[in-house]
Amino acid sequence: MTTAYTLNNKKSQIGDVDSSNSTGPFAYGSGHVDPERAADPGLIYNIAAEDYLKYLCSLNYTSDEIALFAGGHFTCPKNTAIRAGDLNYPSFAVNFRGGVQNGSLEYKRTVTNVGTPTTSYALQVEVPNGVSVIVKP
Repeated sequence: MTTAYTLNNKKSQIGDVDSSNSTGPFAYGSGHVDPERAADPGLIYNIAAEDYLKYLCSLNYTSDEIALFAGGHFTCPKNTAIRAGDLNYPSFAVNFRGGVQNGSLEYKRTVTNVGTPTTSYALQVEVPNGVSVIVKP
């Protein structure tokens, strides 16, 4: 996800063959896979299969349905609600239902450097008008 590219061979945004509408991340996902960059991503966002299974519990999948993904029996933990934004992904989307004013959300991400130990990285945030983002650290 962090090493994919979103421009085509003409240096234009990836297009949607089935539509004349402009595209965006909800149309093409993370972009095209770049195998060389994927082999040496620099930073990774660790996530375990159990995290996905717990998320399915939050979506009210039954134990039998989750067992199909788990490859065997899986019991959902009690009182655990995981939102999509809680999964350790390099991106997330926020739904502003009903024009929420002055609302706030907090998301946490954990990254691991698997690249050169002394490398520094720059954060990129795309923020829509009327929204502010604070990143710590």
